[in-house]
Amino acid sequence: MQTQNQTSEQSSKSHTLAGLRFGDIIQTLGVAIAVALFLKIFIIELYQVPSRSMEQKLLAGDYVIADKIAYSIGLPTVLPFTNIRLPFAEWRIMFKSIHRGDVIIFDFPGEISEIIPKNPELYVKRVVGLPGETISVNEGKVFVNGSPIDYCDVTTTTAPPPMADTEDCAFLGPLIVPKKGMKLTLTPEYIDLYQLLIEREGNTMEIENNRIYINGEETTSYTVQDNYYYVLGDNCSDSYDSRFWGFVPERSIMGKPLMVYWSVDAVSRSARWNRIGTIVR
Repeated sequence: MQTQNQTSEQSSKSHTLAGLRFGDIIQTLGVAIAVALFLKIFIIELYQVPSRSMEQKLLAGDYVIADKIAYSIGLPTVLPFTNIRLPFAEWRIMFKSIHRGDVIIFDFPGEISEIIPKNPELYVKRVVGLPGETISVNEGKVFVNGSPIDYCDVTTTTAPPPMADTEDCAFLGPLIVPKKGMKLTLTPEYIDLYQLLIEREGNTMEIENNRIYINGEETTSYTVQDNYYYVLGDNCSDSYDSRFWGFVPERSIMGKPLMVYWSVDAVSRSARWNRIGTIVR
């Protein structure tokens, strides 16, 4: 009897311990998934570079880790692992300034024919123009506030990238990058420069008998609600950037790429081991 009782007790303890171990595994997996989701939503982003627009810094087929709290804290614009847009996602708390020369990852604001892009996409480009600065391209050279910069030479741009609405990128501007609080003077002749920006900031605009109406009220000016940035790809001859679709609003900037963690040649599909660990600056 004693032996049977001992066996029964041992068996009971064994099942109990096994149950606890199974429960611990489930709990650990749950915590791991929760942590991974938290990191994905608020801290890091894994991004695959799809094009040659940032060569030589980033190559098509590079996979990078992006820091989502490099400049701000906020909600993601889309539900993770889906294309479902989230409400209030553009409310972000900025705590660090964005500088010229920074490589940033941002939600593509859309084609110039779109107020909201049909399909959410992440782009990576380099900041060239800051809010309130004047950008111009003259004979393929980029100027900021009248001074040439070295980030990009567009003299080799003989044709715009696909879907661009312009035929020549060698001359542009001068164009003022909108700044939060800036008052734009609105006239029918120049309304095309600002209408998309105003509508993307959540307003409606109509023009009747050469009069401009915003949200149903006639006006001759508009106060910009967000900071904007002018971005280019390092490989300007093969980059779809601000020259073709306009400014990047600050609320759309998700962070900055930190490091290449994996890389695959876009043609041969072979691993590029020498790219792993490359720091992005």
